Amino acid sequence: MKNNFFSILLVSFAVMGFSSMGWSKVIVTTESELSRDCASIGYFEGDAGYGKSLDGVRIALYKSLKKASMAGASHAVVKRLDRGLSSQDGYSLVEGFTCPQDNKLIY
Repeated sequence: MKNNFFSILLVSFAVMGFSSMGWSKVIVTTESELSRDCASIGYFEGDAGYGKSLDGVRIALYKSLKKASMAGASHAVVKRLDRGLSSQDGYSLVEGFTCPQDNKLIY
């Protein structure tokens, strides 16, 4: 019984760890820190849903950054980040950028 519990716990931690490694990290920055060579690829929204979590702002930011990363963004500028309509909600709007210096291969 104990071995089964620990093996399930180990597998669940491994799944959580590998799921976040499936998408590249996006660097959150300000517009003034971006290079002039960076190009905007669009806006990405994320929300935590009404009443689902007390940490809805962080979840909403995670979702919008993940969408930006999946679209090919290397940098993101947070345009809006707030709780939305309730204290258990979260809303995030980021603008994704791709920068040429990040796409260079190093040999």
